[in-house]
Amino acid sequence: MTDRLLNRLTDRLDRRRLLKSSALLAVAGTALAACNDSSTATAPDGTTRAVPEGGEDTVDLAALLSPTDGLPDITLGDPDAPVVIVDYSSMTCPHCARFHTAALPAIKENYIDQGNAYYVFREFPLDARARAASMLARCADDALYHDVIDILFERQREWAAAGNPAEALFDIVGQAGYTQETFNACLTNRDLEQAIVAGAERGSSEFGVASTPTIFINGARFPGARSAQEYAEIIDPLLG
Repeated sequence: MTDRLLNRLTDRLDRRRLLKSSALLAVAGTALAACNDSSTATAPDGTTRAVPEGGEDTVDLAALLSPTDGLPDITLGDPDAPVVIVDYSSMTCPHCARFHTAALPAIKENYIDQGNAYYVFREFPLDARARAASMLARCADDALYHDVIDILFERQREWAAAGNPAEALFDIVGQAGYTQETFNACLTNRDLEQAIVAGAERGSSEFGVASTPTIFINGARFPGARSAQEYAEIIDPLLG
């Protein structure tokens, strides 16, 4: 595997920009105009959940929890939990890394592991390297998906700005059992790449994601990384 694979990913990104600037943001604006602002949100199974205060807007929770075609959600926690957290992040975003290394472990310990929160990670790659990292996480065994995401965020500085990102990424994901052959095959999987791009475009057009991280809590949108305590202040009132 050489940087030619990542270069091809970059070339394709140039031909099909992830955020198509004014056109895509205009669609997002239309979607936001139709957002639900009620005090409860309805999940796909018909159950309702309290909507927290302080979010920028509230989107339809049932729609938010519907996976993108060809890109099944790999989740943590109980889907029947009273709190649903959907996290749109880019693997090269330092603020996303801060959320994943500083706030998410506490959220997992205090809410997800206790059966009080259900967590969905959604890829929102802002550049070719982020997209390659997202693809590599997807190509791992489902049981290792979140572990690969975690280690890539923890070691983000080692690969995101590396002179040879392919080599740096391979050194890291090799710990998850990748061989050079499976590594190359993953990064040339066009169907997977297109599904990840489609998922990010859907996040922008349907749910108003315009920056990373963007965290939805029971459908309310909270852009930017916050501390574990700040998330606790949002989540705790929802538990009754």
